[in-house]
Amino acid sequence: MATFVGMDLNGYSRAVHVATYDSTKKTNPITVYKVGKKVGGYDDRELDEADDKVIEAIQCAKVLAIDAPLGYPKEYIYLMADLPSLYTGRGNHIRRYDDLDGEIFWRKTENYIAQELHVKPLSVAAGNIAFVALRAMRLILRLKQKARNLCVVPFNDMKTPNQSIIEVYPAATLAYRGMRGPYKSKKHHAALERNYRYVKNEFFPNNEILLRDFDNDDDATDRLPLTLLNLTDDILDALICLYLAKEYAEENHGHVRAAMAGTTPNRIHRTEGLIYY
Repeated sequence: MATFVGMDLNGYSRAVHVATYDSTKKTNPITVYKVGKKVGGYDDRELDEADDKVIEAIQCAKVLAIDAPLGYPKEYIYLMADLPSLYTGRGNHIRRYDDLDGEIFWRKTENYIAQELHVKPLSVAAGNIAFVALRAMRLILRLKQKARNLCVVPFNDMKTPNQSIIEVYPAATLAYRGMRGPYKSKKHHAALERNYRYVKNEFFPNNEILLRDFDNDDDATDRLPLTLLNLTDDILDALICLYLAKEYAEENHGHVRAAMAGTTPNRIHRTEGLIYY
């Protein structure tokens, strides 16, 4: 049973990587699974089959940390709700949307990361991350059908949830710890290796990390140690998410930070969400 899970999600363009920490295992508790495959089309059957595998891989997590936006800017939410009446000219509009500029595109939690860490997240309302956010929403709704007391932080306020889900931005996690710069292309492979060495030494110093194909989990010969040769940026992001899931569960607040101006989530965070790093 996976106690903590970190997931690097994508918009069906490639397989999902899920990093798991099984607290019942005394040796090799960490495994990174490659789950599913690239979806060629966008019909419901293919999407459902791909997400069935992901749900199977993540549903037993006590804490699930996802590299995907789980919320939208408040003004963007209001704009979408007002859109039909804006187009028809009917209804009373309190907000002047032409004066809002960036408030439509950026959440407070994203602005905080940009100001404090000088790392600009992709806007769920403006960038190509939108489909990833929709997939995350789709997965969470399916998880809610299976689990009681599922808490999507900070939208829910549960004292003893069976499962908690947090949003993580791995690049911000690295930047906060001084590991800056791009690492998500072949020309930046040296930076990817450097970041992995840091994550392995600082976050998982005493654990060998295994790499497996989720579809072949029963095949013992399929287990491979994670090395610099089979490392990808998706795997690294999943491991960072796993670390923050574990730290969040163990309430190590000195290591897990939420991108917000205040010390506790307030009304705006419960509308837009929070990024943990």
